[in-house]
Amino acid sequence: MWKAAGRPRSGPIANLRYADKRNYKRKLYSEREAQRRCYTNDLHDAVTSKSGASFWNCWKSKFNRGGSAGKFVDGLADEAKIADAFAEHFRKTYQF
Repeated sequence: MWKAAGRPRSGPIANLRYADKRNYKRKLYSEREAQRRCYTNDLHDAVTSKSGASFWNCWKSKFNRGGSAGKFVDGLADEAKIADAFAEHFRKTYQF
């Protein structure tokens, strides 16, 4: 509807669009907060039950993102060599 109206920046259609956008962002924020509270409650329950294994299983499920992926750029793994490769690339790109 907003696009069909010519993408107005003011007026009733623009106000509806901005209100919908605010509601969408507010909902995203509240969902993120609910997810954070869920992490906190699950971890708190594991700690208060004094079950170390349960706590660490909960911790790993919430915060571990799997194995550490190797960092390769153009086949380079060494951070210094990667930095040098970027520097060389940008030197060539922005040379006048």
